[in-house]
Amino acid sequence: MNSKYEFVKTNGVQTRAILSALFFLLPLNSYCKTTEDADSLMQYDLDDYVVVGKKLNTYVKSNEVGSVSVDKKLIDIMPQVMGNTDPLRVMQSMPSVSVNSEYDAGFHVEGGETSHSAILIDKVRIYNPSHFLGLFSVFNPGHFSDIALHKNPYVLTSSDIIGSEMNMISLHETKDPISQDTTVDIGGELTIGPMSSQGTFKLNGKRTELIVSARQAYLNLFYKNLLEIDGSHFNYTFGDYNVSLGVRLNDNHKLSLIGYLGRDKAALSVNGVGNDIDVKWKNYMSLAKLESKCGKATISNDIHLSHYDNDLTYKEDNLHAKLPSHINDYGYEFKFNKRKFGLNASVSYYDVQPQKPEILDGREITTEGSDRESGVLGTIHAYQTFFLPLDIKLKTHIRGSLYGTDATLFPSLDPSVSFLREFAQNSNAPFSMAFSIGQQHQHLFQTGFSNMGLPTEFWLIANEKRKPQRMRGLGLDYEQRFYDGEYKLQISSYYRRLANQIEYSGDLMSLITDEYILDNLLLTGTGENYGVNIMIQRVKGNLVGWISYGYSRSMREFNSDKDTWMTGKYPSSQDRPHQLNAVLTYKKKKWDVGANYVFASGKPYTAPQSIFVMEGKLLNTYGKYNGNRLPSYMRLDLSSNYYFKKTDENTIGLNLSFYNVLMRKNVLMYRLKKTTSENAESDYIYGPLSFFIKMLPSLSFFVKF
Repeated sequence: MNSKYEFVKTNGVQTRAILSALFFLLPLNSYCKTTEDADSLMQYDLDDYVVVGKKLNTYVKSNEVGSVSVDKKLIDIMPQVMGNTDPLRVMQSMPSVSVNSEYDAGFHVEGGETSHSAILIDKVRIYNPSHFLGLFSVFNPGHFSDIALHKNPYVLTSSDIIGSEMNMISLHETKDPISQDTTVDIGGELTIGPMSSQGTFKLNGKRTELIVSARQAYLNLFYKNLLEIDGSHFNYTFGDYNVSLGVRLNDNHKLSLIGYLGRDKAALSVNGVGNDIDVKWKNYMSLAKLESKCGKATISNDIHLSHYDNDLTYKEDNLHAKLPSHINDYGYEFKFNKRKFGLNASVSYYDVQPQKPEILDGREITTEGSDRESGVLGTIHAYQTFFLPLDIKLKTHIRGSLYGTDATLFPSLDPSVSFLREFAQNSNAPFSMAFSIGQQHQHLFQTGFSNMGLPTEFWLIANEKRKPQRMRGLGLDYEQRFYDGEYKLQISSYYRRLANQIEYSGDLMSLITDEYILDNLLLTGTGENYGVNIMIQRVKGNLVGWISYGYSRSMREFNSDKDTWMTGKYPSSQDRPHQLNAVLTYKKKKWDVGANYVFASGKPYTAPQSIFVMEGKLLNTYGKYNGNRLPSYMRLDLSSNYYFKKTDENTIGLNLSFYNVLMRKNVLMYRLKKTTSENAESDYIYGPLSFFIKMLPSLSFFVKF
């Protein structure tokens, strides 16, 4: 615990009691060598003084260059949506992570695509983790002990990505030898909300740690009349299930077995257009890990499977089509770490089914480029930390990979370095500066016609036609503490150049034509992301939090001989130049109060120039791609926890949250819909779509034991 201490005079009884307690709490092993050493210490009589500390409530901590961790206590007091706190939304309050609207399930860090970032459970990637277009969390918060966000792609040891990674950690690290204590601790928590409920069971014994969590939604039971999107009826349900088991085989070996399953089912009847959409998707992963200690070295052997599949059915008056897709990721990884040196070796096998339209009305269509694909990726990653003169810490990484598919090999070598220098460490205002530069490759793509993180967005692998993605970039970070550490200022800037980016040039109509050739709908180009982020954090006292501002640009350029309206340079779909976040939490006896304010520039979109009907089909002609921008997005959320009972063993309370307190009618997208006005010039209009509820209150009951 970080604290600021001062001496306060007390009476003799208090002094003796407090010093006796401190005697057992201090790390005496660092000082007590032998009995003779202890007897030879000089003794002094102290006046009646006691050490008083002011607690540091540092919910957000910087671990290394470009990396932060979030204390789970912050998740407990952040505003909840429909009885759930979403760790993804907590991370989206960080200055480098783009704000998402209610219908956007993407995770965009420093201008990157959703597929450029990996969301992991215990270092295993989860593909397309989303519920209801991003409104609901995909994680049971009570299941996880820590959240780590690595914004800097150069220091990642295993993920095949050119962006960031967010890792949800379930099992605690157990480095100490097995104790002789045979006590078994049983605990857990239960949250009952208006649209879903979740529970977690925990068991901690001498050798075993077991965590089981489940969450199930029942929206259609109580909120059936509210589930409408712009007049279109919506049915939806989902469930999430986690299990994590850690077994200490002996003092030097630990076996971990981890699993996750997420299932979703949705149906939408589009009012006025005559379309019905049914979609089912699921994610699951499993991990077996054996960790071993060999002196001062640690060795880990990991085997994992991660799966995602989507099955969408589209019905129109004279059309019945399906759009299935899936990805399987099988992998093995060996990790060795000793002090400041590490070595990782891994092999992954990707089995991918790109989106492949199937017409169910008896009509056959050509679907070239949509056959099942597979590829193998092998990597070796070594990293070393050096301490240079002038107190400079140098971290070096070199990652070599060999990727193969269809008798085509893609070798790559990705080096990176980072320099860290800390100044005035013994002063009241210490500060540090860091610089990093490097390169990274990625062999997976994700695309689709929505650009919103919908489950219909599908995965592709690199091949002879689609070269692996490449990122080259640099970053500069500055951090300083003020007023004896009570405030912390963080400034970071970055520039990244991207190569071999793809963009899907088709739309919904191109999926159901007589000839669907996938590679003809893909454009290849370049991109660049750059920006600066500023964050001021207060970490002491009952009132803590932060305010941050980020300026970022995410540009793409596609030049092609194909007859398409998407050639040229334009902002990417996740480009938000300005973003302001403010997070405050206040703790007082039986109350916790939290507030989250968001302001962000509107996202780009493409507006149609004309809409007409031909042979019963709606056809659009579009203007400049991403040439328009939605209005700015703003939202204020409030949350309050009241505790009927709060001890180290048991907690019982109520949470009252308000989502979008200011009732801001944020425009989330533009869509084509049938007009009901008799004076309209056309039967169809292209109009804005907002969230179906202006302000969303939530009352939930929670128990922790």
